[in-house]
Amino acid sequence: MTASPYFWGVLALLLYLAIGTVAGKYGVLGAFRGEDGRLSSSKFQFFFWTGIVVFTYGAVAAKHIMKSGSEALPQLPPNVLLAMGFSVVTLAAAKGVTTAYIAAGRIAKGTHSETAHLADLVRQDDGISPDLSKIQMLTWTLIAAVSYLFSVHGAVESFGAPNWKFPDIDSALMALMGIGQGAYLGNKIVSSQSATITSLKPARGGAPGTQVTINGSGFGTSAGTVQFGDVVAAIAPAAGGIGMQWTDGVVTFIVPPTHSDGTPYAAGEKVYVAVLLQGANGATSSNTIPYNF
Repeated sequence: MTASPYFWGVLALLLYLAIGTVAGKYGVLGAFRGEDGRLSSSKFQFFFWTGIVVFTYGAVAAKHIMKSGSEALPQLPPNVLLAMGFSVVTLAAAKGVTTAYIAAGRIAKGTHSETAHLADLVRQDDGISPDLSKIQMLTWTLIAAVSYLFSVHGAVESFGAPNWKFPDIDSALMALMGIGQGAYLGNKIVSSQSATITSLKPARGGAPGTQVTINGSGFGTSAGTVQFGDVVAAIAPAAGGIGMQWTDGVVTFIVPPTHSDGTPYAAGEKVYVAVLLQGANGATSSNTIPYNF
C-alpha cells in the first residue's frame, strides 16, 4: 500500500526538527534561544514557519510523484517565499538589535544553562511584563499557519484537477503578518534603548548611608550613574569589595549625606531617582521614581 503524502510531509518535518534539536544543542528549544539567554520570538517565528513549509513541500512533493510519476517538483508560490523572507528579515534585524546592545552593555548576555521559559515568547525582555507586539506577531503567524494548512489539505486532495496550483498564503494574512513583524521590530528597538526603573527597596525612611536597591531592566552590564535628586549617588560595592552592585536588572546605590549645596535632607522630603547610561550618542536616562525620607 502506498504511503499517504502526509506521511512524507510528517517525515520531512521530523527530520527538520531533528536537525534543529542537534543545532540547538540544548534540545529543540535551544534552536530559538537568543543571546540574552531567553527564548527569541523572532527565532521561534522563523523556526515555526519553516517547519510549516517543510511539511507542506514534503506532502505536496510526495503527492506529485505518486500521481504523475514525475520528479519535476512544483515551485513554491510567491506569498510562501515572501513569508519566508519576512521571517528571515525579522530574525536578522532582531538579532542585530540584541547583539548591538549586548556589545554596548545595554543588555545582559544570558547563559544557556538557564531554564528556558515558553512565556519568554510573549513577554518583554524584563521577563515579567507581557509584550503586545510579540503576542500580535505570533497570533497572526499561528492564524496564517492554520489557514495555510487547510489550503494544503485541499490542494493535496484535489491534486491533478484543472488549474491546480501549489497552495499559497492569503494576501490579507500576509499583510497582517508583515504589520505584526514590523510592530515587533519597532518595539524591540525602542525597548532596547530604554532603561526602566520598576521599584526601589527600601523606598522610604533610610538615613544617609543606607543601601537602596533599584529594580528594573535595561541598565546594561557596564556601570552608569545613579542620579539622586541633584546629586550623583555612589554605587554600592559588590560582595568582597571587587566591582560594584550593578547588573542589567538590579543596581544598588548608597543614599548621599546631603544635597549638592551641602544642606541635609529633611524628614518627609521626596527625592527623585534615575539611572543614567552613557552611550555613543551621549547619556540617556531612565524614568524617575521617588525616594521618601
